[in-house]
Amino acid sequence: MRSEKDHPPILSEQFFHLLFFLLLFIRLLLELNNLIYLSVLALVMINGARIWCRLSLRKVSARMELDRSKVFPGESITMYGEVSGSGLLPAWLQLDVPLPEGILPAEGDVLYTQNGLLWREKLTWSWHLSARKRGCYNVGPLNLCGSDLLGFFQQNKEIEFSSHITVFPRIISLNPLPAPLEEFFGKHGANIPVVDTVYPIATRDYQPGRPARHIHWKASLRHNKLQERVFEPTSHRNILLAIDVEGFRESGDEKSFEDLLEVAATLAHQLYLGGNSFGLLSNGETLHRKSAVLPLLRGEAHLQTLLEGLAALQMDMSQSFASLLKQSHELFQGSSCFYLARGGKTGEISRILSLYRFTTIFILHEYGADTPEWIGKRVFKLDDIHGRSEAVV
Repeated sequence: MRSEKDHPPILSEQFFHLLFFLLLFIRLLLELNNLIYLSVLALVMINGARIWCRLSLRKVSARMELDRSKVFPGESITMYGEVSGSGLLPAWLQLDVPLPEGILPAEGDVLYTQNGLLWREKLTWSWHLSARKRGCYNVGPLNLCGSDLLGFFQQNKEIEFSSHITVFPRIISLNPLPAPLEEFFGKHGANIPVVDTVYPIATRDYQPGRPARHIHWKASLRHNKLQERVFEPTSHRNILLAIDVEGFRESGDEKSFEDLLEVAATLAHQLYLGGNSFGLLSNGETLHRKSAVLPLLRGEAHLQTLLEGLAALQMDMSQSFASLLKQSHELFQGSSCFYLARGGKTGEISRILSLYRFTTIFILHEYGADTPEWIGKRVFKLDDIHGRSEAVV
């Protein structure tokens, strides 16, 4: 973004050539010999400035860096720029960086600069950006414009610089959750833990009667006797975050869609804090025009992966949610489910979720014609859950 408009060259090359031929014609017409020297001088100046302009950018290089590429809305990013020249000719340069809609310069900052560059000189800048909207954005390439020192001619050079910025949905403070929804998170640290086969922490001698699938064959070869995996005791639950974008796509309700993603991100954060495993299933298209499918895992790295998936999610629909659920339900067997949607066609989805034995909480923007049978049980309105408050992370 620039603070001022691009300025064309002061005088065009065609103007100088016209001036040269006009002076030459006047000299021949009036037999003024001194005008020939002025004409030649003008011609040399024109072509010299043009060649200077072309050569001045040949040895100029630029690079940009971001101090971080994953942020929440409202957070700032610092962009560092450096331009260096190894050519013999000095040049007058201007540099600007095109920004996507969701990334704007911080207040008082302008992503535009111009300066003179001498031989083997290095110029550096730093700009501050502000993430304004959830999404995945590409910043770059750099636009570098050079001119001769008199400003007669300009030459543009595009320098490859492509940096990816991911803006997560906000993690907000939710309204007090109803009892059925609170119970959905389970109680971490129950008296009767079960083993989590996803997280082995050691091996030991195989005990007769233990499941054969827990045998660690490589360790058994090393010790020359059967070894079995020892798993971390846990009481965490497996929760699927299911996001159906169909209603939002049909209505074009972008504001409610963003609210729903903020609630989904906040629920994932709370599940992470509680030590639960969580996954994501959505029929909304991502950057690669595919559905968002993340298996059940836990931990900080998995939370970040899920937030990246929510950041890339769009209202465009890859397929119906019912079809996607039929294809992917085996990945989430034995889990409970948060079904988040705009509302409307929940009857069919409810029957499919029941068929695959998902215990489901419905969070809907509005109740559809087939929804009233669940009101007061496991169906909640998005506006009753969303805290409408500032981000907490």
